[in-house]
Amino acid sequence: LSAQKSWQFELGTRGTAGRRLGWDVSVYDIELWDEIQNVNVQPFPFAPFTIPRFRNIDRSRHTGVEAGADLLLVEDIARRIGLGATSDSLAARASYTWSRFVFVDDPNFGNNDLPGAPRHFVIAELRYQHASGFWFAPGVEVVPHGYFVNSENNARTEAYTLFNVRMGYDYKP
Repeated sequence: LSAQKSWQFELGTRGTAGRRLGWDVSVYDIELWDEIQNVNVQPFPFAPFTIPRFRNIDRSRHTGVEAGADLLLVEDIARRIGLGATSDSLAARASYTWSRFVFVDDPNFGNNDLPGAPRHFVIAELRYQHASGFWFAPGVEVVPHGYFVNSENNARTEAYTLFNVRMGYDYKP
């Protein structure tokens, strides 16, 4: 394999508006030469598994926008409902990614999309954080349009929405 080379342009901003709102936004454009691509190969007909193989892509381009925001909705919830004077909070978090990853004039795949990257990707969660370090966060992940799973661009995933609940404990000695 040849070494992967790239030229990248990225512009972004990160900030807050008071204590309640925070954001991250960036746009980028990456030109790549000899990008390393994983290609799974079936070692014999009807094999129930594949073997990873790697190759260089002559030229490819990754363009995208990433935007995220955190909004503090409520503080001191327990105190407000008479459960003590803890410093808890409820916040909403959301992020959106638009990605366009493509081959550039490839002899086999033209300007097809690179497999494995959805054009649109959204994540959101509502996070409760307790002063003790415990947190609880129901969320959703959305890919509104399926993405290609092969370089020929003749097979794609289905669109999906995934609901989840995460919980944890942040230990702060």
